[in-house]
Parts: sequence; C-alpha cells; structure tokens
Amino acid sequence: MLNKDSKEARVTRFLDEMLDTLDETYERILRGINRAQKDHAHRLLQCLSVAARLLSVEELAELDWWWEDQEEAVLSTCSNLITVAHDGDSQVVQFSHFSVMEYLTTSLHLTRSNEDIARFHIHFERVYTLLTQAYLGTLLRLDECGGGGNNGTERFSLAGCAAQHWVDHAQFEQVSSRIRDGMDDPFDLFKPHFAAWLGVHDIDRPWFDFSH
Repeated sequence: MLNKDSKEARVTRFLDEMLDTLDETYERILRGINRAQKDHAHRLLQCLSVAARLLSVEELAELDWWWEDQEEAVLSTCSNLITVAHDGDSQVVQFSHFSVMEYLTTSLHLTRSNEDIARFHIHFERVYTLLTQAYLGTLLRLDECGGGGNNGTERFSLAGCAAQHWVDHAQFEQVSSRIRDGMDDPFDLFKPHFAAWLGVHDIDRPWFDFSH
C-alpha cells in the first residue's frame, strides 16, 4: 500500500505531466494559426486576457476591424482556444478553458520559445495599455454621433464598455503614464468628448447599459 507521501508524489507528477501535455497542445495550436491571421489572433487573445468583462463579437470587431462575417472570423482565427457563447441577445467570446489563459500568461515554454509563437505571451501592462488606447479611441469618436447615450452605443458597440472601464484599465501599474497625452481630451470640459463620455456612462450614478 502506498504511503501518503508516495500518493502525493504521484499526483504531483501526474499534474506536471498533464500541464506539459496542455502546453504542447496549445503550442501546436498557435503554430497552426494561418500566417495571415496571426496578427488578428494575437489581438483577440490579448483583448480576452484583460477585458473587464466578456466582450461580444461586435465589440471585438471594433477592436480589430474584422471582416463582414464577424463570428466566423473570430472562430476561424483560433477556434480551439476560444468559444462563442450566447448571452441574451449577444454572442460573447471567451477562452475555451481557463488553462488557455494560464498558458498564455505563465507558460515558461511560451516565454522561452525562440519561435514566432512567443509573441502570444501576455505582458499585462502592455496589453492593458493597448486596450485602454482602443477604448479612448472609441470615446474620442463619440462626438461624431452628436454625443453619447443611445446614439453612441448604436454607432459603436464598444462605447459602453469603453466608457465604463477605460479608467480602471488605465490605473493598472504604469499604464496611465504611457498614455498620458491621450487621457487629456476626455477630461477637457471645453471639448465635446467629456459630455459624450458622460452621455454613455455617468460616473456619478450606477452603470446603465444604454444598449439594452
């Protein structure tokens, strides 16, 4: 009969082997992504890794200018790593398993790789910076709709999420110092961007999703 230490050693060895197998599987998937789609896949996985909530297909489309069939574009890019689920009237995109996120953020196999797949390693501060810049870009375009509110969220699917969460993302580590110039306009009371931002999300009252 195995003693307790032997059982624990076997369990530990099994888990280590399983993690190695998962790493190998995810590496193979990343290598298999079509070269023409790798930039899209990279952006998609980055967004999913740090977004404050699940993003819809339409919101992700605005972040990366997907082609007409948005769901097919998302799924065909890295279908074994992500899945599209129904959330009410929306379709949200998420990792197919929590281990995908762990692999992209912590795998030594990925960070030490000399291959092109090393680009897929998630550097949190860098990704938060990119997503915050994308959110700010959306907010700075709200005045094209004549303001925020329903007009903004109807024109830009990402507007609600951007208005609610960009400040939180900007507070991550040194992100705000990296995008300091871009942060001025939303707070300038003499420009239309501030009113448009508040039209979508009033920071002084509980969040209300104007898209529903």
